[in-house]
Parts: sequence; structure tokens; C-alpha cells
Amino acid sequence: KLLGFDGLSVLVPQVLEGLAAAWIVYHLVQRRFGPPAGLLAALFLAVTPVSVAVDRSSITESCLLLVLLLAAWALTRAAETGSRRCLLLAMALIGVAFNVKMLAAFVVLPTFALVYLLGAPVGLRRRLLDLTLGGLVLSLVSLSWVAVYDLTPADKRPYAGTTDNNSVLELTLGPYGIGRFIKQTRPSARVGSESGVGQAEPTGAAADAGRGAELRPRTGWTRVFVRTPVGPLRLFDGQLAGQVAWLFPLALAGLALGAIREPLRRPLAPAHLSLLLWAGWVCTYAAVYSAAGGVFHFYYLATMAPSLAALAGIGAASLWRWSVERGWHG
Repeated sequence: KLLGFDGLSVLVPQVLEGLAAAWIVYHLVQRRFGPPAGLLAALFLAVTPVSVAVDRSSITESCLLLVLLLAAWALTRAAETGSRRCLLLAMALIGVAFNVKMLAAFVVLPTFALVYLLGAPVGLRRRLLDLTLGGLVLSLVSLSWVAVYDLTPADKRPYAGTTDNNSVLELTLGPYGIGRFIKQTRPSARVGSESGVGQAEPTGAAADAGRGAELRPRTGWTRVFVRTPVGPLRLFDGQLAGQVAWLFPLALAGLALGAIREPLRRPLAPAHLSLLLWAGWVCTYAAVYSAAGGVFHFYYLATMAPSLAALAGIGAASLWRWSVERGWHG
């Protein structure tokens, strides 16, 4: 509305979201592991190839990551202080993230719940009650736009692309849900669209070209969709590894050296909660992407970048500290 419809107005929001995400990663890391680790984490996120790619495009991953990082900030406050209000804020923000990228936002939920269960300095019954209330808030916020859209008469709303019945709920459970793991044959809808709402099914020459692309793999087509088979080593293959895997060695060092800084106790120390958050974040996304046998794009790996960058920043700073303080084994 302010800048008009042009390249600048389309790309500036993603640029700002990418910058904000780097600042939040710096804040979350430095508060427990020091400014050097925080600065390195922000640097790693800023130069990770897949982050650079999405922050200079109109893909909504930049917005998804920003909202998820805000939710992570609220969660860490909730886990450290036992604040129900902060936990509900975190769940509401994940609901907002669901409206940005649907089920891709829910991958962090098991980690968020585990961090609060193991860290909040309140009784078990209170923690379970807080998580139940958080689930209700999450459901209300997540389904708000889906309900408004599907309850709007079909002739009053745009067509929900890649669906058969012009339904966002179908889109959420089908192409953007089960369709991520199982390759679906859906001849009546456009397969492979990521834009969601507002796309009609192609006809004529466009439809023939689309079918030809499915039958005859081409170099340009394989750059859009990942053809690497599913399996535990999928993310270490070819171009997938080039997006984020270069941070894995430093991330492993950060997880190991960060964990031994303080003795393990219950409730978990804030540093251990931070490590659990980042490690759980990257592991759950890695598991999902390793098993996703449906539509899978290279830029999905952007969701792993903040957690890997945070752990790598902690690892680099910890390795330097060990090298100057611990002697020959450091």
C-alpha cells in the first residue's frame, strides 16, 4: 500500500525480516554464552547460503523464521521463569507462524513442550496445565484464518491453489500435510505450486508443458524440486548439503562443549535449556526433511539455519576458549 507494487515493495519485507532474525539469534545466544558467540551465530545465519537465497526473494520462509524466533524468545523466558503468560505468547506466535507457512511451523512444537517441561521452575501439574492452555491458544490462533477463509462463500474468495474443493483446510491437511511425506496423484489440481491461494489450474499448452515437466526431468526443473531419495543421510547429499550442512561440525562442538559448562540438574540450567531448544529444533526439522517423500524444495532448509547458526556460534566461541584456557587438548 505504501510503496506500490514493484520489486522493492515485494523484497524489502524479506530483507527486514532476515535482518531481524539475525538480531534475535544474536540476542538469544549472547544472553547465555556471551557476545562473541552471539555475534558469530548472527554472522553464520547471515551468510548461510539458503538464508541468503530466501532473504532476497519473495518466499515466505523469512517471515516464518522471524515469527518462530520470536516464539523461541518467549519460550525461553517462560521456561526460565515459569511464566504462563510468556508460554501462551509463544504458542500464539507459533499459531501466527502456522498462518505464514502452515504445518511447517508445527515442527518445533515437540521441542518447545520439552523445554518448558524440563525447565520451568514450577510443579509438574502446573506445567501440564500451562501446556494444555498453550495448546488451546495455539489451536485458536492457527485455525482463525482457515475458518474465516473456508466459511467465506466460494464465489466471494479467491481459489485456493493445489486444492480440489477450494478449501484451505484441505490444503493444510493434503498438499501441505500428508503431501509432504507421500507423493500424491491429484490430476484435478495443479501439482508443485507453492504459492497457495489465488492460482487457477493451467489449461491448454501450459497444462501440457506441466505434464511434460513431470515426465521428462530437466535441469531447470530439478533445481526447483529435490530429487534426492529419503533416508537418514539425505541432507548430506549434493546440493542439500551445500545449504546448511557446512555448519554441522561447529554445531556439534557447540552442543558438546556448551553442555559441559555447567553440571546437569533439574530444573535445567538456562544454558542447557538454550542448547536443548537449538538442538531439538534442528533435529526435528532434519528428521522431517529426511522422511519427506512428497513435494520438497531446497529452500525448506532455511528453517534449520537459525538453530545450526546458534549452535555453531556457541561451538566456535567455545573452541577458542578451550584453545587458550585448556592447554594441549584444547
